[in-house]
Amino acid sequence: MNTLIVTAIRCSLMFLVPALAYAGSAQWNLNPGSGDWNTADNWTPMTVPNGPADIATFALSNITNVSISANTEVNSIVFTPAASNPHTIYALGPTLTISGTGITNNSGVTQNFINYFGSIVFSNSATAGSNVSIFNGGGGETAFLNTSTAGNVFILNFSTGGTTFWDNSSAGSAVIGGGRCVLYTILG
Repeated sequence: MNTLIVTAIRCSLMFLVPALAYAGSAQWNLNPGSGDWNTADNWTPMTVPNGPADIATFALSNITNVSISANTEVNSIVFTPAASNPHTIYALGPTLTISGTGITNNSGVTQNFINYFGSIVFSNSATAGSNVSIFNGGGGETAFLNTSTAGNVFILNFSTGGTTFWDNSSAGSAVIGGGRCVLYTILG
């Protein structure tokens, strides 16, 4: 009888524990509760894309200004043809790392990334894609590592913002202006 009571208590407690959201691929909601990337309720399924294999997908949404509120890593960011209203992804302190495929924009409109006091890092073979704009300011830096490429992106560096290329990364056919742009070659 004591075993039955303990089992019943354990089962009852399971329903009192709030559901946790785990990282995984997801699509930004049509009507998210806020513009915070790192809130699971803003995604379908209810999870935050924040892992090296995760894909963050953006389509039509009533909130298109999205802020990274914690260091975040994804394999890729995809804008579908339904993302006909431009999105702006903000890295205002934390780091956004894109470590796989990169950014794919199938929307037909320019999608924007604002990097202020934060970092946007492209690593492995990620590409910044095309029909994408990145704006760096306030010490914000976009870094390309390994064999990543800027692709056909437009990058504008304001005063203290910058773009750096490390290892065997390349600028591709990108247009980069203002601020600083540095190519580092690691020997050895």
